[in-house]
Amino acid sequence: AEVDAIVMKSLAKRVEDRYQSAAAMRADIERYLAGKPVSAPAVAGAAAAGGVTSLLPGGDDPAPTSVIGATSTGPAPGEDDERKKRWPWVLVAVLVAALLIGAAILLPMLFNGKPEQQSVPDLQNLTRAEAKKELADQQLKLGEVGQEASSDVKKGLVISQDPESGSFLPTGSKVDVVISTGKPEVVVPDVLGEDKNDARNELEDQNLRVKAVERNSDEPAGQVIDQKPRPATSVSEGTLVTIFYSDGPEQVPNVLGMTEKRATKVLKKNGFEVSVSHDSETPAQKGTVIDQDPAPFTESSDGTTVVITVSDYEEPTPTTPTETPTETPTETTSPSPSDTPTLPEPSVTTESD
Repeated sequence: AEVDAIVMKSLAKRVEDRYQSAAAMRADIERYLAGKPVSAPAVAGAAAAGGVTSLLPGGDDPAPTSVIGATSTGPAPGEDDERKKRWPWVLVAVLVAALLIGAAILLPMLFNGKPEQQSVPDLQNLTRAEAKKELADQQLKLGEVGQEASSDVKKGLVISQDPESGSFLPTGSKVDVVISTGKPEVVVPDVLGEDKNDARNELEDQNLRVKAVERNSDEPAGQVIDQKPRPATSVSEGTLVTIFYSDGPEQVPNVLGMTEKRATKVLKKNGFEVSVSHDSETPAQKGTVIDQDPAPFTESSDGTTVVITVSDYEEPTPTTPTETPTETPTETTSPSPSDTPTLPEPSVTTESD
């Protein structure tokens, strides 16, 4: 009856009615072997039906000969009683051995204890520390850590794992991971001397970003004259490369008629140096530019000195004419007839005959 109880408890339909651990079942078996009561509940009607023998083949005949395979010839005198005393212990030993073997195979499926297999968690896009913690929570360990460039996964995060998530591994097993080193490295091509548009296309073909900046230069307009990073530098995909292109030879701006201050500002803004001379002879508004050299719209190199001539002309002050004193005319009176002087009569000279 006790063996029936142990067997039926281990095979109970409801999980909570079974032994909750292999140790509990073994303890019950050891109590039975020691002649002590077992914890398994008695099976109703087991004793009345002949105990364990009711579970064995042989029909209704509980005779020991049907269990131990006696020969067809009858037992020798005196052996029958000895066999009757011995067969229960043989049966118990066989059952215990069978139970222990079965327990080793079936216990993981029969009991609620922790499974021997652990589910591998998903480690992708985790840092190394996070992946290690996730595995520890599942009683697994971090194995080999490889490194690989990735255009999609940020630097320092897990790209892949082996085995894949959802797999089952024995407790304490290792899971290998590959961590991203960032975007793949590319070599910056040399685009110096190329047209800015051709240079842009060549850099973008290497998965690089491009920024174009104009610079004052006497090189042909649009020609790349510098770049950063420098050619042959190794950088990650998506790195910004700045190209500097020439604005071409400069034209000297027209500053005639401007004030000296404004003309100087315009010329320097266009990359020219300024020298000032003054002209006080040429009639023009004082302080304005009346001449420049080189002439307006002439192509010239950056840094060329442009001489501007600024008027210092001042109009002469008009002179006031000096007044000459007016003489008062002397009044003359006409003589009256009475006042006319008497002229002496002419003397007559007579010639002698």
